[in-house]
Amino acid sequence: MTEFRRTALASVLIAVMLCASACHHKEKDKDREEEHHKAAAPPPPTVSVGVAVRRTIQETIELVGTVAADNPINLGPQVSGRVTQVLGDVGTPVRRGQLVVVLDDYDLQLQLLQDKASLQEQLALVGLQNANQKLVDKTAVPAVKKAKAVVENQKYNYESYVSMREQNLVSAQQVSNAKQSYLSAQADYQTAIDTVEQNLAAVKMAKIKCDQDLRQITYTRVYSPVDGIVQQRNVSPGDSINAGQSALVIADLSRLYVTITVPEMYSRTLLPGRLLKAVTQTAPPVTLMATVAEISPVVNPQDRTITAKATLGYAPGLVRPGTFCKVKYFTGRKFEKVLLPQAAILTDAGVSRAFRLHHERDRWEVRDTVISLGQPVGSWIEVNGDIKVGDEVAASDLAALQSGLVVKPGRRLQLKRTF
Repeated sequence: MTEFRRTALASVLIAVMLCASACHHKEKDKDREEEHHKAAAPPPPTVSVGVAVRRTIQETIELVGTVAADNPINLGPQVSGRVTQVLGDVGTPVRRGQLVVVLDDYDLQLQLLQDKASLQEQLALVGLQNANQKLVDKTAVPAVKKAKAVVENQKYNYESYVSMREQNLVSAQQVSNAKQSYLSAQADYQTAIDTVEQNLAAVKMAKIKCDQDLRQITYTRVYSPVDGIVQQRNVSPGDSINAGQSALVIADLSRLYVTITVPEMYSRTLLPGRLLKAVTQTAPPVTLMATVAEISPVVNPQDRTITAKATLGYAPGLVRPGTFCKVKYFTGRKFEKVLLPQAAILTDAGVSRAFRLHHERDRWEVRDTVISLGQPVGSWIEVNGDIKVGDEVAASDLAALQSGLVVKPGRRLQLKRTF
């Protein structure tokens, strides 16, 4: 019996030793397999790291505005006529002094030729070469010189008859006739002087008429008084237009403003004189400063907003009327907010996410976290959600990340002061 027990005990020990040896070999094979798998697996991707920080943020309101021209200029001719040319269409830029509208001036040119001929005729009567020449001596006019010669001749005759009457060589009637002729010659001479005055007045009127014709011809050309852009076109070549009628509307680019609608809840934060930052929705965008000039006292009952008007800084050629822009301004209130780099935010289908880095068993994994966004601060942005100060998040290759993915932390992003 004792021998049997010894044999059984030896068998059990041998079986246990064989099992232990087999388990040991299996563990070695498993470790060897894991090491081989690790050697064959690709290394984890390297991601930039952003750290959630807390900062004092000034409350910023962002609105949408539209650029418009302050008091657009209506351009039109000062005479009636038929339009022959319109040198500008809607959206066309124009320079100060640029010709934009031309009317037919044929009839006015013909009238000018007739009035110039009349002027030359009046000038010839007074012996002048042109309208700018002045008559120094009226007695030098041919008609006056002739009348003066007649006066002198009649005077000589009359004096001769008086002398001969004293010698009883002529009758008293002949002396009387000579006197009458002399007096008549003097009257004709004075009439000639008066005629010269009338002719000079006629020259002046003819010159005025010619100047008026030239002015009327000038009025058939319409020039832009400012550097601007054609905002509206009201006529085309061949159209008839009346004096004072608008042919083009020019927007003065040196006097632009932006109109914005402000929610009623923020209306008390927008005051006249407050500076705004306007960024145009163009490529590339243009950033301008604007100053609040007017605020409507009436609230729109439909959407509970008020309209404000802010004048833009001088920016010729940079923006045009009708351009949309984003307008920002500080309300003056400050809040403590958590910020993340904008590079650490993945937004898809209206849902924003951040990938927090979680350290576990000597490795880093990312955890998908849904957040809501606030106002941007430079390249960073205000976030709300399950993000705490000091949390580390992935800030690169976000589209390739998913919860549970092992990553390798890379360079850290630093927050720069932007306000």
